Amino acid sequence: MASRFTLKPGREAPLGASLDGQGCNFVVWSPDATKVTLCLFDEQEREIERLVLRERKSHYWFGYVDGVKAGQAYGYRVEGPQQPESGWLFDEH
Repeated sequence: MASRFTLKPGREAPLGASLDGQGCNFVVWSPDATKVTLCLFDEQEREIERLVLRERKSHYWFGYVDGVKAGQAYGYRVEGPQQPESGWLFDEH
């Protein structure tokens, strides 16, 4: 099945999700992450898409997704070092 979403380079600001009528720019602050994946969900809360945010500037990970509309449910999977004693509790699941 073909994806209805297309990931493109985005902008590093503003933080969060910013709709523009054609899609949405997503920005996450995570200075110690090694990978950030945007997950999109349907109305039944089933995961329908995973898009790795490839753009990074300083501590911000970002990308623009064509086809996202208002009300789109989303979340992130964030990978990074596993050092609970330092407060790093990354869990990509």
